[in-house]
Amino acid sequence: MTGVNFFTMVGVAAFLQELGNLMQYLYPGESFGAPAFRVAFFFCTACLVLTLALYGFTVETHGKNKPLSEPK
Repeated sequence: MTGVNFFTMVGVAAFLQELGNLMQYLYPGESFGAPAFRVAFFFCTACLVLTLALYGFTVETHGKNKPLSEPK
């Protein structure tokens, strides 16, 4: 369980760092200004839409496709 929590937090930290890098790259002089944050929020929205679209291709099996263990 510790690994799940660790990688969840590291993933979010990496995403936020790259989001800050995107803001500095696009607006080098005003990375704390409103236009930079507008782009950052748009990027987050685009990521959520992409995630929702990819989630639409998944199939919920309710555990029916679990491999059965071999009887001993």
